[in-house]
Amino acid sequence: MKKIMKLASTILLLSKITSVSPFAFVNENKPNLTFEEKMKTLQDHPNLMETIIGFANNHKISPASAFAILSAAAATLKDKCTDVDVVIDYVESNPVVFIDEMVKRIDVTDNEQENTYHSDIPASNINCTTPHLVLGPSISEDDIRDKPTKYFEQDENGYVYIKDASNTRHCAGKFFIHSLDGLRNSSQNISRSDGKLIFVYGNESLLDSCNCLNSKKFDLANVASNHNGIETISKDDFEKTFSEYPNDHTQGPAIMMGFPFSSFVLLHLLNGKKVDGHTSPLKSCEMFQVMSSKDSDKGPSYELNLLKGFGISTSAGYINYDSLKGKSFKNDKNFRVLTVEDAPLSLKKNDKLYEFQKNPHKMTLFIAAAIPNEGSYGSNASKSQVKKYLKMYYESLFRCCKLKEIKNALITPIGIGVFGIPIEWHLEILNNMQDLVKQSGSTYWINGYNANYDKYENKYKKIKFKNIDNLKSIDEMMLIAKK
Repeated sequence: MKKIMKLASTILLLSKITSVSPFAFVNENKPNLTFEEKMKTLQDHPNLMETIIGFANNHKISPASAFAILSAAAATLKDKCTDVDVVIDYVESNPVVFIDEMVKRIDVTDNEQENTYHSDIPASNINCTTPHLVLGPSISEDDIRDKPTKYFEQDENGYVYIKDASNTRHCAGKFFIHSLDGLRNSSQNISRSDGKLIFVYGNESLLDSCNCLNSKKFDLANVASNHNGIETISKDDFEKTFSEYPNDHTQGPAIMMGFPFSSFVLLHLLNGKKVDGHTSPLKSCEMFQVMSSKDSDKGPSYELNLLKGFGISTSAGYINYDSLKGKSFKNDKNFRVLTVEDAPLSLKKNDKLYEFQKNPHKMTLFIAAAIPNEGSYGSNASKSQVKKYLKMYYESLFRCCKLKEIKNALITPIGIGVFGIPIEWHLEILNNMQDLVKQSGSTYWINGYNANYDKYENKYKKIKFKNIDNLKSIDEMMLIAKK
């Protein structure tokens, strides 16, 4: 009875938070919808959806379960739910009916979820996705940003952890900045061979980044980002939040949605507000730059600048193109990338849900941005600058995979979308780097999605092209490497 009373109190609170009855929406003009159809109607009520997710976290159940509970109450109470006393009386006098309805529709048990905050998250229209979905309802992204020393810590082995509302630690991985010079020195005495580069295409659904990662067949994936290791909409929108990633359908956010704990470190520890007592988990702190915040209440901010070694300035990860003029990148040892080792794939996208994984697959994330081609995003970069940058990028990738003894790497060519880089520039560079590919010992699966690359086979003969339109699984695709 005590649990039911608590449940009733929360349900009643919803009526104060939302502009409509917390029950009536499920039956309003659509009394005969199935459970699945009712869930779909929530996409038209994002504020209500956020309230339901908060309700779910408060009661240690999934959003789908929370919806079913509210739906069951709505189906019984109908219009009477606007009267608080009626709702209380109803729940108190009909606990068995109420519980039976819950069990019948969602099969809820007391130990439904081992961790309080790890719920399934609707994958469509989830602008309400916030840290409380994985950390707890009492934690906001402002909390994480403003109090990094409270939520983040690092152990003696270099792993970074973030604490949830119950003070449980969740590993986010190990974070490194690698210079190309350092990767050359570290990998030169490692002996590996038989590396392969396979350009797969023709099956967009199979090659979807989330589908590939869910297969647990890859040890490394590259992540397209800005030059601060994260995604920001513009240089005037520095404080990007994880809650915005679901609505950003580019490759970087699509992948990072699966790595919430690593994302929080990138967003709010390696980039963010300058806070007294803040300590970085990165040794290469010279790559940070302090920025004056436009909002004086928030104080100065700081961000990672992976191009700082070349004397190129950035803002929110975007290049200041005046500082790019005349840069030849001859001193390529200053090229830097960010990696996250043992990053846990904690959210698995499954149809319309992100499902929390209690024993997540761990892999390495290779994070760096492209330089936009001339004319894209206001870029003044020349063809020679863009191609030189791509050469440094791929050499860093191959040497990193050799150093980490990566078996299978999932690689998306960076910058071929809105950054305007022709795929031919990638193919030319990859075709001429086959010695490094072989020496790395890794298999690189270059993701061509649904495009047709048949016409390139005769021109770039050192690259293996494979149309996988007829394949049905990543396991089938993996067999290509053995042929």
